[in-house]
Amino acid sequence: MTGGSMIHCFGDSITKGSPGVSYVQYLDDEQHHVNHGLGGDTLIGISKRVLDHMSHHDDAHYVLQMGTNDLLLPFLLDYSKSWRLYVQRLHRRGSIPCKDVDDFEHRYHDLLQKLIASDKKLILINIPCIGEDIDSPLNHKADQYNRVIQQAANTYDICLIDFNASQKEVLKQHA
Repeated sequence: MTGGSMIHCFGDSITKGSPGVSYVQYLDDEQHHVNHGLGGDTLIGISKRVLDHMSHHDDAHYVLQMGTNDLLLPFLLDYSKSWRLYVQRLHRRGSIPCKDVDDFEHRYHDLLQKLIASDKKLILINIPCIGEDIDSPLNHKADQYNRVIQQAANTYDICLIDFNASQKEVLKQHA
């Protein structure tokens, strides 16, 4: 395969498929995509990895799924001592959450602009439901961040896979 024909999937554990099953398995055969998912990663960490990859490869196709841990890590930091230690380890490796939705919006647009300027073809996946209570505070925050992702997809005319809406429909059917 030539460098430009691979699909590079960047994201967190949802992309990685650990725990659970990655969406990457539903893509074309394994010869045409690479899973760059990294559990616990945030927009800041994923952006660094994507830009580093771009500086060394001329691949044109990227699937980006990020933002879940920008919400989840601050929550887990205060959840228990073991989670705090885990989150601190993630921070040391570069998985640092955005400060708030405005910081997320700025960084998200910045990454997309760099990719678009390099003629990359993108697919975005929004933040899934966090837990099964769609009315939880974390899911209300996810809705705010997902509005940023939706707006970016609209602004730059990028395909968006609305993972969150699909999950909400399933959760509502089983409520």
